[in-house]
Amino acid sequence: MSGTGKNPAIARRLERVLEQTLKRREIINVSMAVERVDGSFRWNGAAGEADMEGRLMTRDTPWYSGGIEAFHNAVLTIMLVERGRLDLDLPFLTYLDPAFAGKLHAPGGRDRTSEITLRHLLGHSSGLADWLEDSPPGRGTLGILETVLREGDHFLSRRDILQLVRERLRPHFPPQDAFDPKRIRYSNTNNLLLALVLESVMGKGLPEIHREMIWERCGMGNTWFPGAAESAAESPAELPAADGRRPAPAELHFQGEQQNLSGLVRSLGGFYTTLEDTISFLRTVVTGAVYNDPARAAMMTPRWTRFSFPLDRVAMRQPAWPLEYGLGVMRFQLRRIFTPRRMMPSLVGHTGSTGSWLLWSPERDLLLVGTVNELTAGALPFQVIAPRIMAISALR
Repeated sequence: MSGTGKNPAIARRLERVLEQTLKRREIINVSMAVERVDGSFRWNGAAGEADMEGRLMTRDTPWYSGGIEAFHNAVLTIMLVERGRLDLDLPFLTYLDPAFAGKLHAPGGRDRTSEITLRHLLGHSSGLADWLEDSPPGRGTLGILETVLREGDHFLSRRDILQLVRERLRPHFPPQDAFDPKRIRYSNTNNLLLALVLESVMGKGLPEIHREMIWERCGMGNTWFPGAAESAAESPAELPAADGRRPAPAELHFQGEQQNLSGLVRSLGGFYTTLEDTISFLRTVVTGAVYNDPARAAMMTPRWTRFSFPLDRVAMRQPAWPLEYGLGVMRFQLRRIFTPRRMMPSLVGHTGSTGSWLLWSPERDLLLVGTVNELTAGALPFQVIAPRIMAISALR
């Protein structure tokens, strides 16, 4: 185990959170950092094994974003709105070829795809099926994630994914009132379409867009995509996981077993990053410094809509009740059960399906980032880690 912090008493308590998390069934490693926005307190630590060869997890070990890249792409979207390159209330097909990205929401033959705006995509109010998690109709059919975990890793191009959504999956509900949705449901298809819009408008791939607009501004020198920018139909060229300047990333696990998911990782469009880079990004975003006008940050939270209670197997693995969602950002209010004497503050940011988290407490001005690299641990940041850290942060 490794950890460091300015306040020895608080640091020891955070180290215990690290130890307790590692003792949970199926958790092989954990890496996390806690800082105040003004830098008056900083702590980070890591524990466990980064891979099956026994390489130890350290504070500098890179890890897969696991879903928090959706928050990064949402920030990029607001940056382009600020520059007049995007309009949240235009249909996303304004920016994409309808022949490539059309007919994705056509239940019963009525195509409603053209009604879906960028605001729908950011707020997950489109009703679109989730290409990663949803299963085609029929007894015994599996979604992509379940298929990969059972049968082995493989890569899907963007064209493959959109064809799957168009021809085999059903939307969950009609596009909602984007300003006052009655229903929202998290969908990786929304995230994919938003990424495609970003690439179309900028005329370059996501790696270059992120590097020019966010990574350089935030000082994120140890964050990278596992593949080069891809075309809509072709597989990206593979890039080395480590190039001599950075250590190899931690491996992903499913129910405690190491998984080779390099193809799926490239399909998802995520990246590898570190504690230091992630907390630097989060600080830049919450202070508004990532925008030319810091007030633009408020565009991501015009209102909050609560997810429905999960009523099916897929929804139980995705962001769901009691989480609320704005535009590309989550909010979670910690329940009083964790601190009977006082109401705990809210957390704003994003989590990922691999147990990754990127969260800010506005009331405490506290930044929390980390991961456990486990595909069954999507709810762990809110269930266990964040409540314990926030309880410790109340100490003086």
